[in-house]
Amino acid sequence: MIVVALVAVLMNTLISLWLRSAARRDLNVRSAYLHMLGDAVSAAGVVAAGVVVAFTGASIADPLVSILIALLILWSS
Repeated sequence: MIVVALVAVLMNTLISLWLRSAARRDLNVRSAYLHMLGDAVSAAGVVAAGVVVAFTGASIADPLVSILIALLILWSS
């Protein structure tokens, strides 16, 4: 899970950087840019939760991050 989420962080960050300059001029591109940023942040949360669970065994990190991701999705919609 951690490796896949790290790949997602990398890919979403690269796509966000690619879209950033065009996002200033085009509302549709801005929407895609913000979506990619949200995905990158969500994937970073998954990485953090995975690391916490792997090293401490505190499985509560997974549902807490899931709730934060759900709130991010609710806010962004």
